[in-house]
Order: sequence, then structure tokens, then C-alpha cells
Amino acid sequence: MSRAGRRLRRAVNPASTGLSGWWCTSALRRELLRRQERRRRRG
Repeated sequence: MSRAGRRLRRAVNPASTGLSGWWCTSALRRELLRRQERRRRRG
């Protein structure tokens, strides 16, 4: 059972890491775009 669990984790881990990385960067990108938009409105 533990051997199968390890295999499963090895298979899922890169996809999970990639997904969380994509989410973080897309959230960061959205926040940066909002800040730029606010600056344009003020200026």
C-alpha cells in the first residue's frame, strides 16, 4: 500500500506544484494589472 501511495504522490506532485505555481502567478498578474489601472485613473 505505501509503495502504491508513493508512486501516486510522485505522479501527482509535479502537476500539483505546476498548478499552484500557475495560480500564484496568475493571481499576482491580476493584482499588478489592477494597480496599473488605478494609477492610470489617478493620473
